[in-house]
Amino acid sequence: MMAGPTKNHENHVIKIQDGHGDTIPVLKGALIFGANGSGKSNVFKAMRFSSQLIIKNKPDFESTGYYMIDPSYSKKPSMFEYEFELNGHVYRYGFEIMLSTKSVISEWLNEVFVDGEDISIFIRDENGKISFKNADYKLDVSCTSLFIQKGKDESFVKEGSNQKIIGDICYWFYSSVATLRPEARMLYDYDLDDERNIVKMGQLLSFFDTGITGMNFYPHSEGEEDLTEVNNSRISRDSKIFRGKNAIYKKVGPYNQEMVLRCEHGVSKIPVRSDQESDGTQRLWNLSPVLLRDDREFVYIIDEMDRYLHPMAVYAFVEWFMKKNYKINKQLIIITHNTHLLDQDLIRRDEIWFTQKDHEGSTELYSLDDYNVRFDKKIEKAYLEGNFKGIPNIKLPDDLDDY
Repeated sequence: MMAGPTKNHENHVIKIQDGHGDTIPVLKGALIFGANGSGKSNVFKAMRFSSQLIIKNKPDFESTGYYMIDPSYSKKPSMFEYEFELNGHVYRYGFEIMLSTKSVISEWLNEVFVDGEDISIFIRDENGKISFKNADYKLDVSCTSLFIQKGKDESFVKEGSNQKIIGDICYWFYSSVATLRPEARMLYDYDLDDERNIVKMGQLLSFFDTGITGMNFYPHSEGEEDLTEVNNSRISRDSKIFRGKNAIYKKVGPYNQEMVLRCEHGVSKIPVRSDQESDGTQRLWNLSPVLLRDDREFVYIIDEMDRYLHPMAVYAFVEWFMKKNYKINKQLIIITHNTHLLDQDLIRRDEIWFTQKDHEGSTELYSLDDYNVRFDKKIEKAYLEGNFKGIPNIKLPDDLDDY
């Protein structure tokens, strides 16, 4: 996400500072293109797997497929590393893990500077020993747990400044990184206690020509939406909003009457249940907080952004995100097949990425900024002509009647 020398769309560059006050230009967006089976979703899965391990310590190990290319990889560690800004400092946090045994091999946290050497905050060796700068810390977590998980322990965080940094970083991953699968619903992380947010959401959906003119809560009737509560349903401890199996609802009055959020369509007097809306409308509704939220920093990583959405709707979604003057820093990383997004009027060259598989089946991820491309070049046409690789090599048989 580091900004290159490209000069257009300066508003896409977020200027953060390290602990010495030196500026680092990073990008608001990254769009990843590639053929089917080229490894785009594996990029997403790597980010989801590693962030879920940091947040919950319960990732889906079975989905990693570490042995798919070469069985010997089951005996080799996988490395994950993030660089990010938090509270005026830039950190590099990473770990190595043996996926086959689910054991952590090493782990580290450094503060990073533009001009100067990194400062190690802690390092974990293969024996599980934690070194804090000039002091050692006795590891009391299993070899299958990350030390960063200690940031959830309030007593640990109170032990010193380095421990507090670990706590802040652990919370940052929990509260500011979202890896969104095609069925994900950011809607449940949006403050719908505030009626202004409901109005804004209804307006957003109307801008995208869904036919929706507004949203509101309506009494729930037996036999309609399934209100079975799902997972961590409350947005906050004080929220009265609940997440049902296929609805968002709240309880009001002395008898806790259930009121369900539904969509309004023009002059129609009948509010429409969310599960009765089109798949595309539901997709926009579920992703709408990505465009509407301005209450905290966030990194959104979305797989199959095109799912159920018209190409023009995806284009407008990216344009909205890039153009809006956010009060805080936000980033959007999407996996997409929508070549209409390959438009330099919309995004910068250094925000465009491609995936390409080599002859062994491993994936290379590279940027359009690696090419000498003019600012006025039609990127979509050049991409479909194979100038940047990352496209399917489709060859139909000569005699289709044989098939």
